[in-house]
Formats: sequence, C-alpha cells, structure tokens
Amino acid sequence: MATNNSVNTSLSGQTGTGSFVGSTSPTLVTPALGTPASGTLTNCSGYKALRSFQIFTSGTAATYTLPAGISSILVECVGGGGGGGGVSAASSSVSAGGGGAGGSYCRKFYSSPSASYTYTVGGGGNGGTAGANNGSTGSSTTFDVMTATGGGGGAGSTAVNGASNAAIGGVAAAATGGDFNTSGFCGSLGIAGLVNTASGNGGNSFYGGGAASIFNNTLTTSTVGGNATNYGGGGSGAVSFTSTTARAGGNGSAGIIIVWEFA
Repeated sequence: MATNNSVNTSLSGQTGTGSFVGSTSPTLVTPALGTPASGTLTNCSGYKALRSFQIFTSGTAATYTLPAGISSILVECVGGGGGGGGVSAASSSVSAGGGGAGGSYCRKFYSSPSASYTYTVGGGGNGGTAGANNGSTGSSTTFDVMTATGGGGGAGSTAVNGASNAAIGGVAAAATGGDFNTSGFCGSLGIAGLVNTASGNGGNSFYGGGAASIFNNTLTTSTVGGNATNYGGGGSGAVSFTSTTARAGGNGSAGIIIVWEFA
C-alpha cells in the first residue's frame, strides 16, 4: 500500500505547504475557491459582519458590556426632546405656547472597542405647567465620549386681549464626540391671534417624533400640548382661545442608544 509521502511525490499540480488536498489540515496558497454553496466565516479575518445589536431606552450611569466574539461596534445616540410651553388663559384672550426642540444625534464607530462603557439615556423634558410656563429641556444622552444634547423647552405664553402674541420654540443644540454629530430640529413658534391661534409644533429628532401643532379657532376652547412620540421628539405647546382654563404643554420623549455589534 502506498504511503502518504509516496502518493504526494507522484501527484502533479499540488498546491500548498502541507499534504495534498485530502488531509484534514492542508495549507493552500492563493486558491480560487469559486462560490461556496455554504459555510460559516466566523473565524475568518478581513471581514466585518453584523452579529447583533442592543437598544437602550433608559439607564443612568449604566454599563454596556461588549459581548464575546464582537470585534467592533457602531453606536448611535439621541438626546431627549424638550417640553412644549404652557399657556395662561383669560376671558376674550388668546395664548399659544412654543414647541420643544428635538434631541440631537451622534454616531461613532469603534474599531477596537473596550470591554465596557458607561452610558446614560436622556429623558424627555416635561411640558410647562398650566400657565405661562416654559417647557423643560430634555436631558442629554451619553456613551463614552459621545454626548447627544437634549432639546430646549418651548416658551410659555401669556394670554393677550386685543393683540397678537408669539412664544418662541425650544432651541436645538448639536451633539459632540461622534464621528458624525448633528442637532435636532428647533421647536416652532406658538402664535396667538384674534382670528386663529396655533401652538408651536415639537421639533423632530433624527428619528422624528415631534408633536404636531395644535390649531384652534373655536370659541371658548383650550387644549393641552401634544406629547412627542418615537425617540427624542419635542412636545408641542398648549393653546387657549378665549377660554378661562390655563393648559400645560406637551412632554418631550426620551432619547435612545443603539449599539450595532460586528464580529
């Protein structure tokens, strides 16, 4: 019976530095493998495949731990949205609060991540309480060196009689620390007039979610501001149209962190 070595020497067209292809551990030199019908590339180098992702919608000074087998991560952060402005009210008077701004957004790729990172998910700002009270600023979302700043709160509105009135929307600030940083959308003006009155809409974040403006031209009606949806959206301002009932602004929504994990 021929030995492995004798067979090796008699074969033509051999390749690699080990045994002929037929052993369990050959070393091939620049082979052209064509298109494999199947296979698992987990232990292969030179590629980045998405293995998993994690979503965090709450947490203060919490810890993200890198899962086993993950070699790089892409992190997205959105700050909390600002609250809308509240309104005072009086007979034959009108008022409209400004909208809260959307939270900012940042994104960063970690090619050689650490074993763990500290993070905080920013909460949404509360709407201004009933009366001419400003909405609160949303809290910032942080992950390692990244900070997604929360959106500013919308201004409250005092009821006016025989005149028009405007309440400014919340101001949006840019994020920092990411490979890509941007601000959310500012909240819009609340405009109170003798014919039509509209509160400021909440500003969108990167993922939208700003509450819609409230338009009111019906006599003796007041309406609370709308709460934001999605992640990092701003709340809208409240409205009062010849009503005696003060109203609160809408709440902003909390931010979010998404960690994309690559093998």
